[in-house]
Amino acid sequence: MANNLHHELAVQYVGICGSDLQKLRSDEPPQLTDLGHEVVASYDGEYAAINPMIECGGCPPCQQDSPMHCDDLQAVGRNLPGGLSGSITVPEQNIVAVDYDIPELGVLCDPYAVAVHGLERTEQSSEMMIVGDGVLSQLCLTYLALNRTTLERCTLVTKDASRIHAMQEAYQKTLRDYGIEFQCLDASSPQIEAERPQTVIEAVGRGQSSTLNLAIEAVQNRGTILSFGVFPIGYAAGLTIRTLLYKEVSLRGSNSYNHGDFARAASQIGQNQDLFMPMLGETYDIQDAGTAIAAASTGSNPIPKKVVVAL
Repeated sequence: MANNLHHELAVQYVGICGSDLQKLRSDEPPQLTDLGHEVVASYDGEYAAINPMIECGGCPPCQQDSPMHCDDLQAVGRNLPGGLSGSITVPEQNIVAVDYDIPELGVLCDPYAVAVHGLERTEQSSEMMIVGDGVLSQLCLTYLALNRTTLERCTLVTKDASRIHAMQEAYQKTLRDYGIEFQCLDASSPQIEAERPQTVIEAVGRGQSSTLNLAIEAVQNRGTILSFGVFPIGYAAGLTIRTLLYKEVSLRGSNSYNHGDFARAASQIGQNQDLFMPMLGETYDIQDAGTAIAAASTGSNPIPKKVVVAL
């Protein structure tokens, strides 16, 4: 590999991701020490957010600044020991020092970099819809507030009707301060089909097709659907393909991020810590990792938050 693994780091915090939960629900669940790619580690006496993807640096995707498509990709928490092992080894370029008031915020760098990567590559529009109410959906809302100059209206579709009021209360003022009209709807609301946004973000994934089909029905003709959702390996989604094709909709995925996306994510979190703090949930000690995973699986009410494990 072009990048030698030369920094062994002590892990301080690990965020529990939905992809970790998917692996634990598989037929052959991994050991806990194999999990955890949302990592904050100690480095030269400072806290650092860790980009978990380690590319070879020489293959065509790497040369095209697409390390997530590397022919020989290695990743912390995937085919390398995870953050829950307590120690990881990564190259210099994967270490980003973070001087946050609350160092646990660093676990959001990975999922926020996913949002940065996908949304920076999506054509700006005046109306957008986000399907899903998890942490990634909230990170997308925050990115839109900080970076979207043409967005005028954003609708968030919750999977749980009991969260509508809390999500509206949590984000309406923030988005209004940035000149964006905001509303929350339940997934069963007939108003969804009346919205007709130019762009719909699907941020749920999992082994189901309903959220992609909701996006297909909601998006306007010749609009764009951007899916961040992580679906199980081999899952065959049942899509309303006739509607997708007749509406001439562009459906595309967004896979992870590159080093520049990760650095921008870390910087934006540092400059706007107050906007990201509400997404942090409870922090559990490593001895209570099982409880942390159970809490992440159950979800937080009234608003989903990132569960963190401290080592």
